[in-house]
Amino acid sequence: MRPISILLTMALALRAGDSVLPGTSPLTIAQPLDEAMVDGIHRYCDRATASARQTRERKWRRDFANAKAYEASTAGNRARLATMIGAVDPRLPAGRPRHYRFEMLESLGSSSAVATGKGFTVHAVRWQALDGLTAEGLLLKPDRIRAAAVVIPDADWTPEMFVGLAGGVPEQTRFAARLAAAGVLVAVPALISRRDEWSGNPAVTFTNQPHREFLYRQAFEMGRHPIGYEVQRVLAAVDLFERLATPPLPVGVAGVGEGALLALYAGALDPRIRSVWVSGYYVKGGPKVSHHGGAKGDHCGRR
Repeated sequence: MRPISILLTMALALRAGDSVLPGTSPLTIAQPLDEAMVDGIHRYCDRATASARQTRERKWRRDFANAKAYEASTAGNRARLATMIGAVDPRLPAGRPRHYRFEMLESLGSSSAVATGKGFTVHAVRWQALDGLTAEGLLLKPDRIRAAAVVIPDADWTPEMFVGLAGGVPEQTRFAARLAAAGVLVAVPALISRRDEWSGNPAVTFTNQPHREFLYRQAFEMGRHPIGYEVQRVLAAVDLFERLATPPLPVGVAGVGEGALLALYAGALDPRIRSVWVSGYYVKGGPKVSHHGGAKGDHCGRR
């Protein structure tokens, strides 16, 4: 129904002297509406979390006969998760090799190599995820590659901070360099930050919304989400890792804070990811996950 038709219908429904439409009543909530909305969302989430244990089995038909059977039986669940986080666009196919690689960021007079460590070199890189969407960050390349991993920082940390080339991150959290020293090829992507200096347009106005929320409010209208875009960047790196050796290298993902959320989602979506290591991200009421050798409070899972 067109907006003009809706307004005409509402006008006809109002009788002379009426102040509200039939079957309605004035909105008299004293609480600010945005706070009432968020409180309602919290109540719904609490109810949905409490009932999940009873309803979960209706949505899962796991086949534990073997690994292939399990992957096939959970394919629908993975597809639904991808839709929920907006990771639905096809990544670039392997048939486009010019765009399908880690691109070393260097120019005349400057090398892509920004640092060296014990048995590895750190490169500034970029890689294509979708048409019009790239990822940038650091690639820690060991002298001898034994495995590969995407290691994802928190949204407030740059790859340089996470690797140890800049301050601001606790020493015990800089595990990307330790993985590289052990022979793991490590990609560290930059995430959309929670700052707000770019949340707007100088020709219009700026807001104080964090970058992540500013982009989310635009993306969700199209069924997308910054989380989905960042998971696509992680999986694009996994695509590239898969092309490096035959048979493919063992691949894992790891993350801290916001990066831990992305690591969990990437591991849930892609069966090629053989291990997931997360720290600093917890889900209320979530299951306890076994702990294997990380710092106190870390969650470690293995496929």
